[in-house]
Amino acid sequence: MDHTLLYRPEWKQEWRILRTQATDYKTYYAFPALTRCGNNVLVTVKSGQKHWGDEQSSLTQVTLNAPKQQVQDVRVIYEKAGFTPQMGEIVSMPNGDVCVYIDMQQCKTNHRTGLWELRSHDGGKTYPVSRPVGVINGIEYGYAMDLIAKENQVWMLVMTFPYQTGGRDREVHLITSRDSGETWEFCANLKELFGFSFNECALLGCDEGFLIFTRGETDRHDRQSSADDFASGQHLVVLDENYRVLRSRDYRATTDFFTLTGRPRLYWIKGELCLFTRQWNEDSHNRMMSCDLFRIDPCTLEILSRVRLDEPRFPRQDGHYPVVYTQDGLLHVITYITCDRDQRETFEQKCDLVQLSYRLDEVLGYGKENA
Repeated sequence: MDHTLLYRPEWKQEWRILRTQATDYKTYYAFPALTRCGNNVLVTVKSGQKHWGDEQSSLTQVTLNAPKQQVQDVRVIYEKAGFTPQMGEIVSMPNGDVCVYIDMQQCKTNHRTGLWELRSHDGGKTYPVSRPVGVINGIEYGYAMDLIAKENQVWMLVMTFPYQTGGRDREVHLITSRDSGETWEFCANLKELFGFSFNECALLGCDEGFLIFTRGETDRHDRQSSADDFASGQHLVVLDENYRVLRSRDYRATTDFFTLTGRPRLYWIKGELCLFTRQWNEDSHNRMMSCDLFRIDPCTLEILSRVRLDEPRFPRQDGHYPVVYTQDGLLHVITYITCDRDQRETFEQKCDLVQLSYRLDEVLGYGKENA
């Protein structure tokens, strides 16, 4: 049976890594991704003006020294007039390269122009390679959503768009590379395999093969507004190594507390399967977003505990694409949050890049006392 008790950590720290206030509230920091390189944590974040449709923006990389909990470097790694690097998914490749896969869009729109790769040979210090990923098995992809490496092979979740080469409607595909991303090949059409529509999703390796968590969406042919997505399923699916579905669970349908997610992420932390995601909390007037951690049994797919990492702050808040690393017994969650100024003023939102920290044993221990 699912554990429905909502836990709240007793200890928490908040660190505003990049503040829009420092740019006179001109910058909207959003959509972080990270990878670990030794003691350094490399964080990519969009530096724009708003959630989407920027007139001009860049992709910034923040290098954190994890043991010292200090910012070591902040610099732009991609900027080009007329294009928006909406999000840069960053990964450490088996050959040691660091690659960033950019969801490239035309400025002032959300029209995808094709997945773009940055490649570093020196641990993310420089990116001498900047190139389009190109067409893979007849299809050009847009949004890259997660990457994992198992031994010397890499897998990536990517989205299709009907106006790109290949002409596929909105679908999520799984592709793979055996040469650290120099070439890619198609593995599976997950929309067809699962039998439902979804967009943002998370990928994680497991003993059986793969775990995938999906943020459901209404089929775009039937969708009237984004509010329709709140009725969609939010699934965790287990695949074997041949991309066959072994089991799945829809938490929207099987609990009375799970809502529409936002940019979910899956991690193994001290042997525990953990889902980090935005959750929408509805009252009589507003949908308010929180950042939650769900500890899940990988065999039964039951939720073992749910932890409220960040409470809803105010209506019309934006934020919470949580990515995670651990250091010296602490869990560090890097996300983005509407800056404090907008809690008092209702004009255009701006967001900060934020690190929320917790005691690891505390957040992983919740629910075990009732097991």
